[in-house]
Amino acid sequence: MKRLQTALVPCKPTASPTRLSAAVIAVLLGLVAVSAQGAAQNARNASPSDRIKFAGFAFQLPQGGRWNTENGFVEGVRYRNFQKKKTSVKLQVEVTSYRLNPPIASEQELLARVGQSGNGDAVPDRDRGAVCARTHMQWQDEITISTKGSGGKPFGTGVFAEIDDHSLFCLHPRAKGTVVTFRFSARMRAGAELEPHGDEARAFFESVRFGR
Repeated sequence: MKRLQTALVPCKPTASPTRLSAAVIAVLLGLVAVSAQGAAQNARNASPSDRIKFAGFAFQLPQGGRWNTENGFVEGVRYRNFQKKKTSVKLQVEVTSYRLNPPIASEQELLARVGQSGNGDAVPDRDRGAVCARTHMQWQDEITISTKGSGGKPFGTGVFAEIDDHSLFCLHPRAKGTVVTFRFSARMRAGAELEPHGDEARAFFESVRFGR
């Protein structure tokens, strides 16, 4: 998935969206990946009432039903992924942790690096007990099918999902070089009108705190 190559129009996924989106973010921010033998996964359900701890931070999932979750480690990226279906919308919360070498030294550098990676315009977020940058993007996910149809012509490329994406990138206050990202996204079928999910995203981000 070259999903963060441009600010508005991502390209097709080529591997597991959960793992690849985390890895791509890390690479685009300058991650020197640590080799890993596969990814350990643990699937279960998570409740919005749970206070979830991850990499020194704590957060709560948006309200309304239980979330399916998996966690693991791949290519130097530790992740937890939460998903649930809400009518015609698939909601996803993805939290990742990875190390950068060289580390990001300041809020200004974080804002610049996030913006340069194609995540859209980044704004500072200073209420988490850590230096953070926040973004919001709406984009289309595309897929190219190279297999030829019955008429012998390639199926070609088409949009198969509309994405509303809110992200928070934080520098770990006690682990120099570690970046922790929080992403809330809503995926809708192609051609559907993007439904607003800003309130759910805000509630999720407001719950994010370092150390508690």
